[in-house]
Amino acid sequence: MPNRTTVIVVNWNGRKHLQECYDALLAQTIKDFSIIVVDNGSTDDSVAYTKHHLPQANVIELRENTGFAKANNIGIQKALENSLCDYIVLLNNDTAIEPNWMNSLIMTADQHPEYSSIACLMVYYNDPQCVDSAGHHLLPTGRVTNWGAGMDRKDFSIPGIVFGACAGAGLYRRSFFEQIGFFDESLFAYYEDVDLNWRAVLQGLKCYYQPQAVVRHKGAGTSQRNRRFQILSFRNRLIVNTKNLPTDFIFAHFFRWLGFESYMIGILLINGKIAALLAWLKQFPLRRRERRTNMKRRTITLPELLSYEAVQPKT
Repeated sequence: MPNRTTVIVVNWNGRKHLQECYDALLAQTIKDFSIIVVDNGSTDDSVAYTKHHLPQANVIELRENTGFAKANNIGIQKALENSLCDYIVLLNNDTAIEPNWMNSLIMTADQHPEYSSIACLMVYYNDPQCVDSAGHHLLPTGRVTNWGAGMDRKDFSIPGIVFGACAGAGLYRRSFFEQIGFFDESLFAYYEDVDLNWRAVLQGLKCYYQPQAVVRHKGAGTSQRNRRFQILSFRNRLIVNTKNLPTDFIFAHFFRWLGFESYMIGILLINGKIAALLAWLKQFPLRRRERRTNMKRRTITLPELLSYEAVQPKT
């Protein structure tokens, strides 16, 4: 019988991470969930290993690396073919989830139907007392960051509303994607979840942070921090803000926004990342059209948006 929860793992040459990732999935306290592994054209033995060690998984083999965004979209669309699928859980391949992680996410979603997504507590793999992400957080500069990154996990033990879930490990209702749509595949990788969360927030959807759902995250498990991905990260941040950052929010924090953007553009120029700025400028007309669409769909008020700047999640 089809399960109401589907887990999607995207992989690209991440064979060295898969055993721990899969073992943690199999060790969950609940077992009634389906698994989809989307392989992004790996050249290592990831696919063969997955088929042998996780035979219950539906393995989707892509011919090339299509990026994190598109690969997840393919997995999500496959999961939505099951009409009984209520929850879609995204999970990075370089993670180790605690045994009660899945149960905590699903129970939280069941108990709080008013929330469209559930963020979990991601901690550093080699320092599990240190937070990697407790969901996304909106700063007055307009930047969306991983809330709590680098801080002690004991200070992030209170559940509540956050800006959105990190797509490295989080749960989304079926209705979330049916209303908001999917990841922007043109972003390829980086900030695709920030873009998704912006669109959700603008349309009034809410995300709940559940600190009892804990996952250890290695970071850069698939992409690596090479120059290409650094440029993607810089470019995508500019694109996402162009598409989503409301004008009234900018005016509310104009000097902070201007100072931060000036600083970031300076960093681009100093570090020789002008290619990111040029790539953003090339796409500016398209992104402005997307912005008009996103603003037409906006339902959130400025005071509601500003409330996401709170230091602690809203309870």
